Amino acid sequence: TEYTVRVIATTTTTDDGAEGPPSAEATGTPEELGRVIVKRVEPRWESLFVSWEQVRRADGYKVQWKSGDEEYDVENRQYRTDDAKTTSHTIEGLVPGTKYTVRVIATKADASDGAASKETTVELKSPGDLLVKEAPETLVVSWNPVDDAEIYNVQWRKSDGEEYDERECPPPTNTNARQACTDAETTSYTIENLVPDTEYTMRVIAIGAYESVLAVSNDATGKPKLPEPPPSPLDRVEKVDVKAGVESLVVSWDRVDGADNYKVQWRKSDGEGYDPENRQHRTDDADTTKYTIRDLVPGTEYTVRVIATRADGTESDPSEEATGVPWRRVGVSVADAGAVEGSVVEFP
Repeated sequence: TEYTVRVIATTTTTDDGAEGPPSAEATGTPEELGRVIVKRVEPRWESLFVSWEQVRRADGYKVQWKSGDEEYDVENRQYRTDDAKTTSHTIEGLVPGTKYTVRVIATKADASDGAASKETTVELKSPGDLLVKEAPETLVVSWNPVDDAEIYNVQWRKSDGEEYDERECPPPTNTNARQACTDAETTSYTIENLVPDTEYTMRVIAIGAYESVLAVSNDATGKPKLPEPPPSPLDRVEKVDVKAGVESLVVSWDRVDGADNYKVQWRKSDGEGYDPENRQHRTDDADTTKYTIRDLVPGTEYTVRVIATRADGTESDPSEEATGVPWRRVGVSVADAGAVEGSVVEFP
């Protein structure tokens, strides 16, 4: 507003208090408070972090927000700073999945407010509630995808007061970092080398173009399990029996507790070594305790052994070796059969 000013000289040396004539008039317009420039409106879990540049001669600031097409509610959706040095504020208690519009106004005691900043509208997205799977010395964190996210920053800390490591994503070779980044297609991450039975707190930050923060998940907690004890050794397979068949050997053995399946291995007994690539059979399950080795050379002695195995790769010591000689296939004509009338001829 423009004001007009004049000055009049006065004296108190005479009884009538004489005054001189008014000066020439001058005009002036008080300077308005500058308009706030908002630097960031950053979505976080059920909140928005707002920061702005300081305005010269301001005594404080008003942060105002609204959702949708509603009007600003200065009674319930406004925060006023206590001093001019405060240039950021976190608006809490917001609803994920909602678009919010934010503005900031500079204020001065006993004077009009400055002009409102430009409005900034953001959607409060969220990766959703984190799913944490506890494993020995590790935690597997999963989350929902966020539209327009280019990377996800996974951060973790001990829950006993340790702070998040908020630096930019470190290279994979930095094993001391407490954060890692995945690409936009990856929505789970395995945090390794953690202290067993210690509670950790985790969060996931969705980052879009130009390193803008799109959303921050809620905090989730989990405790890595203690390392699993080494598996107990499997007992050695006992009572391996070999029966001869035509160009074959039938191998049977006793079942071993805890085994998932068995490996049957064979070799010629003339000094040949075992060949797991070509002369081995793995059973499909632990209930199978018999196997027929076929296409063997008749009249040749073979040595056989059996090894109990588990799905985790554990193997027992090889069983004691057993031997057998496959039969030769013999052709018998009807005439030959008649010649042995009165006898019983058995064929394997």
